[in-house]
Amino acid sequence: MLTYRSILVDFPVRQKGDFYALYEINGMQYVIYAPNSKEISCIELCKFRDISPAELCLFIEKRSEEFALLEEFSFLHFVLRDDLIAYLFDIDKLNEHSFYESYISSQEGFLLYDKGSKAGNLYAMEDPTSMLLFDNSFCYQVVKKTDERSLHICFCPSVFNRLIKNEEILGTIYLLANTSHFLLSKIDYQGFSVNIFSDTDLYKVLQTYIFLQNSKTQDPSFILFSDNKQVSVFFPEERFELERVVNLIGSAENKIRTLFGSDIRSCYDLRSQSSGSYVFFRHVPVLIKSFISALIETDSKINVIY
Repeated sequence: MLTYRSILVDFPVRQKGDFYALYEINGMQYVIYAPNSKEISCIELCKFRDISPAELCLFIEKRSEEFALLEEFSFLHFVLRDDLIAYLFDIDKLNEHSFYESYISSQEGFLLYDKGSKAGNLYAMEDPTSMLLFDNSFCYQVVKKTDERSLHICFCPSVFNRLIKNEEILGTIYLLANTSHFLLSKIDYQGFSVNIFSDTDLYKVLQTYIFLQNSKTQDPSFILFSDNKQVSVFFPEERFELERVVNLIGSAENKIRTLFGSDIRSCYDLRSQSSGSYVFFRHVPVLIKSFISALIETDSKINVIY
């Protein structure tokens, strides 16, 4: 019978204790533990689910016949699955709004949820950066402070913490682990005013803004692409006439010239064809910010706070 130890014997252990062993393989983390005296289990630290030896082979891209059969792992102590996850999370206190404090480190942050009340990750607050502690980025946290129809969206736990504590902030606050359509589609935007709080990654703000605009209609208003060097935005002809796109670019360029002087040549490249217009510009924060500012001038219900 194939055992976890047979599969992992040639891989280095990242952490090991009396009741678990943690491995990192191809950027993913796996924890071996004994929930009772008759069983050895494995949790993959992305969706936090138990996986079989065959599934572990699949995830690390090894065939079961490659391994010699060895006796299974053994541990000095047994541990329940939830207790093991709490230990790995290093959670001492879980306070209101799923704000956590750690046992050992001075780390603080927020527990993010994946499906309903299922914990999906921890978003730690660190200075000057923030980070997800585990691999799953398809999770979020939400706090409804009042029934006011205003939404506040952020991507940084420190900002999220400030918004919760700010008595002037009303409505509902979201902390998102990423800007995927999967997460953004979980939010009901219709009839709400929206504040998007920027962190160091302005491209996230642009992604969120364009998603909000596209969610208003069945046909997309914009299509966004980026390769981390260049940003491309497509404006379909049926939604944006060429003159409107030209005016939009002119507004963005005026903002650039206000900052850097009138000698700045055009930073936004417009290419038009029968199906619509493409705008290309470098993936540079100031260009993204000026483009966003030009976009939101036409929408009073969306605000970006830097």
